[in-house]
Amino acid sequence: MSDLKTSTSTVNEFPLTYRHAEVEFIMRCVRAGDSCSVMGPSGVAKSNLCRFLRQESVRRHYLGEAWQDYLLVPLDGNEVTEMTEEAVSALLIDRLLAAAAAYDAKNLSLSAAVKAVFGRDIRAIVFLFDQFDAVYQTLSGRFFANLRAIRDEYKYRISFLLLSRNQLTALAASPEREEFEELFSANTMGLGPYNTDDSLLLLRRVSSRYGRNLDPQNSQTLIELTGGHPGLLKAATIAVLNERMQLPHDQPVQLDALFNVPDMVSECEKLWNSISDAERQFLRRLSNPNPPRDKQASDLLQLKGLIKNAKGGFVAFSPLFAEYISRSKGVELATTKLIAGAIRIDTAGEVWINDEVVKPSLTKKELMLLEYLCLSPGRLRTKDEIIAVVYPDEYKTGAGVSDDALNAVVKRLRDRLEPYSGFGDKIVTVRGKGYRLEST
Repeated sequence: MSDLKTSTSTVNEFPLTYRHAEVEFIMRCVRAGDSCSVMGPSGVAKSNLCRFLRQESVRRHYLGEAWQDYLLVPLDGNEVTEMTEEAVSALLIDRLLAAAAAYDAKNLSLSAAVKAVFGRDIRAIVFLFDQFDAVYQTLSGRFFANLRAIRDEYKYRISFLLLSRNQLTALAASPEREEFEELFSANTMGLGPYNTDDSLLLLRRVSSRYGRNLDPQNSQTLIELTGGHPGLLKAATIAVLNERMQLPHDQPVQLDALFNVPDMVSECEKLWNSISDAERQFLRRLSNPNPPRDKQASDLLQLKGLIKNAKGGFVAFSPLFAEYISRSKGVELATTKLIAGAIRIDTAGEVWINDEVVKPSLTKKELMLLEYLCLSPGRLRTKDEIIAVVYPDEYKTGAGVSDDALNAVVKRLRDRLEPYSGFGDKIVTVRGKGYRLEST
């Protein structure tokens, strides 16, 4: 059973190797009847991926002889003219019945429409939601609880594939949404910049539209500068093909040339605006001598392909985007968070003693312990008080923390501070009670 028709030009637009790793992951979920969330920032061609998944050749390739048993039902959030539960449900029902060619079934609820479609020997229904952010933010949790209930009625015969810019939990939160979000907890995939092959494919497609070819050196230069980000790469390529800029040999000059192209700056701005405040803060501090420590932000940026490891730290995925941040957003310097005599702790989590930074950085528990002691130098902090701060999860659940575990953290912190003017000795044990930081 085939879903909504795709034009021949669209079918031939991408080879089967397009986004191979990502499509293989998605189709593995489809075959297993699992739901999947695809999260990517602006400009990474999420809608292209959505259209690609609907191509008959793609489904034949990844689903084999049973490809017709999977009914893909697309819904683009941009097509929703009225953001209400009734309007979205009506559009979803219409798309479902059209995909199944069930034109004789009308005036049905979504649940009844699903039942009618399964009565036509359909093996599985995959709801394919593109541009999902606004839909998830606007509709009530009840709507998504209903989707989960319909899915549970048919178990692995119904699955959802969502394409959005951000995590569902970051878009909206309510108890009614939790069970719907559970469907994606094991299968959330980041969609980042293109690999080299897909980048070259984009360059060929854009060049063919302009009846010109880029030489291999210029092609490689554009891919390196943009990091393979589809939106940035396309804008830069068009600028070169239209002879609005040249690509000199030196990278600083190349970057200057790109920033003279309005479309280029616009793509950077859209990418910047599509990520969260925490992710922006992380990116602004990448060039800071005290690198950012926000693991949640770094995990999200890695998932989206916007940062990469380089010599023990992170760098932006693209020299062009890094330059955009530096020029337009500035570098955020770490500020002082806490001072206790000669000890200073900044917002990046770095510890300074007599203006000398402690290297390598303290671990999370070492830092939490030091910060707590620095809040009131000279004051006794009992073991229970310290455990509540340094081991919050264990404290809340009553799991308990042994004296040996606490003593080990204290010893490690003393050892880390000892090389700096003997500050390890400033953490004093009050036998049988706890610890205090001597005034410094």
